[in-house]
Amino acid sequence: MQEKGYLESRQEPLPAGAIGLPRRLYRPTGLGLKVLDAWHAAERAFAAPPARPEEA
Repeated sequence: MQEKGYLESRQEPLPAGAIGLPRRLYRPTGLGLKVLDAWHAAERAFAAPPARPEEA
């Protein structure tokens, strides 16, 4: 997702005396937020009940 430009990441600094791998922190980009909004809009559109045809 980072390669596509949807989010940015950085490693959290490791505190003195800490062991193990540092955590990676992620943050969405503007493009990532737009894609997420579009995904939610599509989800709402497909989850809506189908329109009933008008009776003649």
